[in-house]
Amino acid sequence: MSPAIGIGIGIPFNGGGGISWAAYWTSLISATVENAAPTDVVLTFPVPAALIATDITATVNGVARIVSSASWTGAVWTVVLASAVEYGDVVVMTFVKTGGTAAVTNNVLTYAALLTSIDTGAGISTLRMRVSADITVTLGANAKFYTDAGGTLPAGGSATWTITSGALRTIYLKCTTGTATMSFSDASKIIRWGDGSVADGWTSGANAAMITIIIGKFPLAHFWITGSSTIIGALPTSITAEIYMVGNNIYWTNDAPLLSAATYVVISGVNINWTGLDLSGTGNITVFNMGNYRIAKMSSADMITLLTSLTNKVGTLPAAIIINDYLDWAAPPVGVTAAVDALKIAKSITTVTLGA
Repeated sequence: MSPAIGIGIGIPFNGGGGISWAAYWTSLISATVENAAPTDVVLTFPVPAALIATDITATVNGVARIVSSASWTGAVWTVVLASAVEYGDVVVMTFVKTGGTAAVTNNVLTYAALLTSIDTGAGISTLRMRVSADITVTLGANAKFYTDAGGTLPAGGSATWTITSGALRTIYLKCTTGTATMSFSDASKIIRWGDGSVADGWTSGANAAMITIIIGKFPLAHFWITGSSTIIGALPTSITAEIYMVGNNIYWTNDAPLLSAATYVVISGVNINWTGLDLSGTGNITVFNMGNYRIAKMSSADMITLLTSLTNKVGTLPAAIIINDYLDWAAPPVGVTAAVDALKIAKSITTVTLGA
């Protein structure tokens, strides 16, 4: 007969027979991945069992992640993934024998963005961030940080940048060839990527690097960029101040609700493609200019939905707003003009400009 644990489920020790795998899986005490070992999912049970790597599968953000190996130390089963988990990733383990799943507590703080060299790679990119506590940013091969706008100091550059809390901090960088990672030691501490009252958060001159980021990894209140970038995913719902994305080399496609609690919204770029229809949220907006925010022009039906979401938004809007990329802007149908009028009345708006 199998030995029993305190909750009365008979579970044999490693190598025992007659096990109830369903009962064993439900006895799982915890599942975590830690910052010190971001490839290792640690599963803690009351007692060990005869399980191997092929008995478990993993997904990270809904995508399968290969299990490289698995081993036991006492009743702790460490499952090693083929690549590291990053800050904010959603990790789920599936027990093959029963199909049971477990959500993993993600205690990883690190996140890595990607820099890509453009043309000669000799150009300078400027990065400005504010953090709630000191963190370190580390560059991989092919990229260096500099303290001066000319990209000369220190000689040969530096692979690390310590961002100290208290104000927006500035660094300059080059990615001279190929690609390079830019790793943040604690992404949860980055609260401003630029600040319109101070300076742009990401700019890039001729031949300067492009950055690729999963923007939702950062709990930003401000997001202000004009430089070459590929933005992946929805903007963080933590934004309570500025959304400013202006530049023809900003690549972003998303359809998630946009405003949340933002108070300053300016979006304009030929490669920006926000196709959502929800501009609701809570908070007073002082500037609102959707100048060039999608690639295909919006239909009248969709414009009505968009305008209605603004009408239903909690909070005030400025006296004049701009929404472009509208197919029927020159001769909007009655439904659109009615939606515009309703918005004006609800938010005390003087001018709603719908443009091409």
